[in-house]
Amino acid sequence: MDEIGPRLTEVLCNAWAAPYSTKSDFARAYADEIAEAACRGYLTVRASDGEWGRVWRITPLGVTLIFPDASLPAVEDMPLDLLLSNRALF
Repeated sequence: MDEIGPRLTEVLCNAWAAPYSTKSDFARAYADEIAEAACRGYLTVRASDGEWGRVWRITPLGVTLIFPDASLPAVEDMPLDLLLSNRALF
């Protein structure tokens, strides 16, 4: 499992508790950490309907970082649109 620092942890916890806009003050202040999290597959702006949005949301992989006892669902149980939009998960 990846080691994450306190700022990246804060980004993921905030996305879990209250997803934030891509243009919010929080997103601007933590732009580097958000970029890293998105590149690693921990955050996405992909909505559940498969459309691209403007809100950062935590991915299942991101959840496992802030809740280490959580587990990812089996690949065959995941919706196809989630698999296609989050290839970094696998």
